Amino acid sequence: MKKLALLLSLLLLIGCLTACSTKPASAPETTGAAAPVSEAPDTEPAGTDEPSDLPAETTEAPEETAQPLPSDRITMADFTVETIDGGTFTLSQALQDHELVLVNLWATWCGPCAYEFPFLQTAWEQNQDKVAVIALSVEPSDSLDVIRAYAEQRGLTFPMGSAEGTDLMETFSPGGMIPTSILVDRSGAVTAVEIGAKGSVEEFEALFADYLGDDYQTPSECTYTLICMDMDGKPVPDCAFSFCNDELCVPVQTDDDGTALFIGAPTDYHLQVVSLPEGWTVLKHYSQMEAGPYSSTLIVYLTKENP
Repeated sequence: MKKLALLLSLLLLIGCLTACSTKPASAPETTGAAAPVSEAPDTEPAGTDEPSDLPAETTEAPEETAQPLPSDRITMADFTVETIDGGTFTLSQALQDHELVLVNLWATWCGPCAYEFPFLQTAWEQNQDKVAVIALSVEPSDSLDVIRAYAEQRGLTFPMGSAEGTDLMETFSPGGMIPTSILVDRSGAVTAVEIGAKGSVEEFEALFADYLGDDYQTPSECTYTLICMDMDGKPVPDCAFSFCNDELCVPVQTDDDGTALFIGAPTDYHLQVVSLPEGWTVLKHYSQMEAGPYSSTLIVYLTKENP
């Protein structure tokens, strides 16, 4: 399936898969992917810093475009947000006019977010007749004026606004990692949650391609990418986990690049530790141990146990 092929190419570019979140001073610096933490930065970012060198109640879809969904596939609740151009963005309206909606969660202080935005801008310009984009800042201090200045400095013209008043972050990125891109297909189904920065225009275009065309159908299975790494972003091989739901557990093991793939039905999964390399333990506060009924990337952080 095309989604699997895309994820395999993503793994080859793992050095460019970066993510960040609100970081206290004690959190590790982002090197391969940043750990999610719970506190906001002490100072409000100006929104003008240059990008870092990181390579990092359910509603139905509009009746005109709705198609049968797998029984466990969720739809995204409709929402309307103000945008920095003085207008509004409504999900249900975007679904009537486009084949795909990409909801990007970000913040002005996030280096990996700044890194991927130029690629998203170009990909959107080339596909905006079929693909709608809305970039929503999850930082409470990012007012529309702050976001507008940020966008103008970087030449970003796709719709942007604030995620305040929505529950998108809590629902789709409970680990608090950004950038996170949520993909909503033409039927209103959430089909993937992409965590981490894309490293090229081609990555975004390949992602879009999975959802475009008259022959598209909402997928009946999900692809989960498990990435196991230390707090410096270095891969950790030979980590064994199980994807478990109410009925079964399916084991997976990370390869030399610290990655593993699991393809399963669209349902909720919990990640259980089977075995780890000697001397390692999971930092559960930072790691993502839950997956919802949509394709997604789960990052598990390990640290050396105390002697």
